[in-house]
Amino acid sequence: MTELDLLILTIYVITVIYVLYQMIDSLEAKTTISFDRAAVQAQLEEREIASLVDLKFSLASRYDYSQPKTLSVTIQNKSKHAAIYVDWDRCAFTDNKGQARRVIRMTPDRRLEDLFQPQMSSTVTPGSSLSATVTAEDLLKPGANDTLEPKSPLVDPKKAPLNFALYIALRVANLEVETGGDRFYTIACPFRMAPVPWHDALPFNPKG
Repeated sequence: MTELDLLILTIYVITVIYVLYQMIDSLEAKTTISFDRAAVQAQLEEREIASLVDLKFSLASRYDYSQPKTLSVTIQNKSKHAAIYVDWDRCAFTDNKGQARRVIRMTPDRRLEDLFQPQMSSTVTPGSSLSATVTAEDLLKPGANDTLEPKSPLVDPKKAPLNFALYIALRVANLEVETGGDRFYTIACPFRMAPVPWHDALPFNPKG
């Protein structure tokens, strides 16, 4: 091997190492968020409302540099004779430190003064579904036209792995009963944020 060949090989190795280092370093901002569906299902069954209510969340398979500032939830009313009401002011976000944060349902025209007013409950009629986008109150700042926008991620990716939860407050009303048919439930929806393993981003990783 000539000195020129050795120089070329050295430059190549250094370049490969540098590219790999940059790739791994960039993963600090890449995370996955998983929803513990089994835990929610267990709560619904324990409260004997699994046949009435279902909760679903829309999550990306991976979050790169843009971490989620909101959560999209769908509440499905599977019953034929019960109405479900979502009390947004009784919902809360919590993290693994036990800190509770007020939940705000996002609307296109929500302004700063609206935060001082009670939020209207949402009604899910029998056989229908409600989709809503929610965030934490402390993330909201005035944006275009003074409407509120979440300016920070729901959870700090630098603190991953960590657990957090959305507590959803529901009222189930039996429409076949005139009075005394309301039941109240709070369902904890657990999530886990974890950093993306560095090898998942390698181009030669068969699972990447």
